[in-house]
Amino acid sequence: MHLLFVDESGTAPPPHKTSTKYFVVGGVVIPEDRHHVEYDLNHLKAQYSVRGEVKWRYFGQKNRS
Repeated sequence: MHLLFVDESGTAPPPHKTSTKYFVVGGVVIPEDRHHVEYDLNHLKAQYSVRGEVKWRYFGQKNRS
C-alpha cells in the first residue's frame, strides 16, 4: 500500500474566472513503510533548523537575502 499526501497553495479561481495569480496543488506518494522517508525528512529539518511544518514561505525567492 502507498500513502498520498496532497496540499495546495494559493486560492483556486472562481468558476467564472479562468486564472488567478498563483494556485498550486502538489502531492507525493510514498510507501506505507515510510520510516526511511521520515528519517530523511527529520534529518534535513534538523540540518536547516526547521521546526514544525515545512512552509514554502520560509524558502521562497522573496525571503532570500
